[in-house]
Order: sequence, then structure tokens, then C-alpha cells
Amino acid sequence: MGRRKKEQNVIPVKNLFSLLDVDNDLQDLPDAAKLEKGTKGNKKDRLIRLWRFLYEYTDEKHRITTQEIIKLFEKKYGMEVNRKTVKDDGETLHDAGYSVEINKSANNQYYMTKREFTIPELKLLIDAVAATQFISKQTTMDLTDKLFRLMSVHQAQEMGSYVHVDYGVKADDDSIYQVIAAVSEAISKNKKIRFLYTTYNANKELVIKNDGEKYEFSPYMLRWNMDHYYMVGYSDKHEKVNQFRVDRVYGDVEITDEDAVPKPPDFKENEYGKNIFGMMNDGKPVKVTLRCNGDRMKDIIDVFGINVETKALARSDRFDVHVPVYLSPNFFKWIFGFHGEIIIKSPQKVVDQYLQSLNEALEVYEKDN
Repeated sequence: MGRRKKEQNVIPVKNLFSLLDVDNDLQDLPDAAKLEKGTKGNKKDRLIRLWRFLYEYTDEKHRITTQEIIKLFEKKYGMEVNRKTVKDDGETLHDAGYSVEINKSANNQYYMTKREFTIPELKLLIDAVAATQFISKQTTMDLTDKLFRLMSVHQAQEMGSYVHVDYGVKADDDSIYQVIAAVSEAISKNKKIRFLYTTYNANKELVIKNDGEKYEFSPYMLRWNMDHYYMVGYSDKHEKVNQFRVDRVYGDVEITDEDAVPKPPDFKENEYGKNIFGMMNDGKPVKVTLRCNGDRMKDIIDVFGINVETKALARSDRFDVHVPVYLSPNFFKWIFGFHGEIIIKSPQKVVDQYLQSLNEALEVYEKDN
């Protein structure tokens, strides 16, 4: 299992991306494994080499001319091409849908237009990878490098000048990959799994839960919630649908020959853990009414979405929210964090449960202080 630690250093992404060290001057391109000197090569080979170069080194702002392509093939690949060959190959790539554009002139210009992802999309993906706690620092670097390779070198240089990766809290290793692979295989085969599960004691020591015994589990799905990755399914020990954090699984996951327990009729994958309180629930969601100060509408929308049911109160800047929630510790902690600006109005049993939690916490403080 990968334990997490805080990394203080912040490294510019551009230092992670090997292509940024390549000199873009065609005269200084490093030699590749050449074909026999002077050969024209076959068309398939030329097309692949031309497309790869256009993909890596050109974009809407950075184009390459026919003469530069001729020099490139001679110097880098040892291949002889001419203006007609370049024109025909460029048009072949364009007609095949490879997003190669040609600005026709006395010396045609060639460049890539559309790519798999836009620059803003790649920026979002890079930030998401950086923020993910359950992957290691090295894997974060590797994934970031791969995302940068989806841009041209010039776009990567530009983004690398202002995008930085703060490694924050990261796993020590990538054992989670093996866990995810095993759980995914079990789901596809409809089989139970066995695994050890861990926590930390007061001495910050990793300990095995369940008295050191393996849990037997029928996985239904994997779900990302609140910066953690969970497997959701039926737990034989708990005799209900439950969830386990993937990064807390210890050692190998055993896929058994026993068929998984069928999903309960009321289990809905798209609803389970839908809001931020759902992955630590005990039972089914309960419809509650929250009374909120007017300036807390943004917080309500952040958690429950723009379509949440609200009602403004007359002669007041406050409003009520009617929403189903899981009565989990996460929910009560969330309410407490607003210091009375969001309160539980009903049902009374939920109010009483929240007050009981507060009183129990207060008693602990009074005993220890």
C-alpha cells in the first residue's frame, strides 16, 4: 500500500518535459537512425515521419516550409524528397483527416491544427494529476510529461513557463495501480475478492484492520470521491453495500473463484456517493431541511448543484434548502464548519443526532482540559 507524505518542493513542469530540451532549429536536429544515404524511401515511411514531425514541432503559430521539410528529411533521415513529394504527402495526410493544413504559396507552409485536446483541457488534466493524492510523485511527473507530449514543443514551452506542479501530499509508491487492476478484473468477471485493509494507530504505525483477517468483498464499481479512490460493493463482514479506500488496501488483492453477491435491487451506481457525504454513509439518504444565511448560497450550490431545491424566506436574507443527504460524520463536520451560518432545521431526529455529536465532543474536551 502506498503511504502519503508531504513534498515541499515545487518544480516547474517545463523541467520535467524532455522535448523542451530539443533545439528547434532544423539545422541542429539530432540525427536519427538513417536509411541508406540518398534513398527516397517508401511513401508509408515518409508519411509517418512527416506526420510525426508536424505533430511534435508545428501548430497554428509555428509552421514549416517545403524547403525546410526537404532539408529535414535529408539531414535527419537521410532521405531525398522534392517539392512534389512533399506536396503530395502533405495532401495525403490532410485528405486522410490528420489535421494537417497547407498554406499554399511559392513555398508552401505545413502545420498541425486540431489535436486530441485543447490547451485549456490539457491544463485542467495536468492540474488534476498534480492534485491527486493516491498516485506517487514519480507517476505524477510521468503523466504530466505524457500530457505535455500531446502539445507541440512550442505550446509546451509556453505552458511550461507558467504551469508548476506542487506535489503536495503524494503516495510513496504506485501499488494502487495493481489494486485497481485486480478490482477491475474482478468486476468484469463478476467474482469476489479478498484483501487486507489498513489504518494508522496513535504512533503513526500502519496496522491491519479486522484482526489481521482478509475482507471478502463483491466489488461493483470504482469511484473517485473527495480526492480519494474507493471500491464500492457488498461486504460479507458488514452484510451490506460498503466502500473501501483503494489506497488503504495492503498487499495483493486475491480474485476468488466465488461469484460476487448480486447487486441489491435498490443499488444505483449513478446515485451512490453522489454528494461529498456519500462515501462515508451508514444507510440510505435522508431528506433534510437546512436554513442558511444568504451569502452561503454559493456553498450550497458547490455541494448539491445548481438544481438544488431552495426557498427564500420572507422578510429575511436567509433561505431554506431541501436536500437528501447521508447522515455521515462528513455531513456533520461540514455543517459545524459554518458556525451557525448553515444549520439543520429538520427532521428533528437529525437535529438531535447532530446535537448529540456536539455534546459528545464537548464532553471529551471538558475531560481533557
